[in-house]
Amino acid sequence: MALLTILVSLFLLSISVGFISPKENFSLAGLGFNASKVAILWGGGMALIAFALSTWMLDERVNAYRRELHRLYQTIDFDLDLEGADVRPFEIPDTLETLIRNVQTREEQFSAKRAFQRLLSVAVAVAGFVALPLLAEIAVVVKLYFLAEGGPFWVWGPSILLVAVLAGIYYVMLRE
Repeated sequence: MALLTILVSLFLLSISVGFISPKENFSLAGLGFNASKVAILWGGGMALIAFALSTWMLDERVNAYRRELHRLYQTIDFDLDLEGADVRPFEIPDTLETLIRNVQTREEQFSAKRAFQRLLSVAVAVAGFVALPLLAEIAVVVKLYFLAEGGPFWVWGPSILLVAVLAGIYYVMLRE
């Protein structure tokens, strides 16, 4: 999901700044389609929200399963305390969780190499998973405004809600 979010964000940014100029008529798997730039930008913005919501919902589901697994092990008097462990047998981390875990690991001695790795992990996590999609959504709003030539508000105005919804999703995800 993270890779799709990054790819769609880069695609939307490329269209918004003019690196890519999509054709209105294109074919996919032999089927002909007709879509305007406005429709492509709106569809991409909605896709970013769908990916963010999916990531949030999957994360909530995984956390619920982890809590239930821990509760079930406690019912048979088995202590499953893996909070400080480097290996967690019931977890399959995604890209973002791997980067965050890289920051959270504890070491006895300070090393410049480890500090740089942590700094780079935080930068990639924030830039790739939060800032890039938000920047893409803002670029979509600006591009829609210029495509409408400042005209009808209904073409570009509601896309401001896409930015607000995406920012809200990331706020809730990162708060937890």
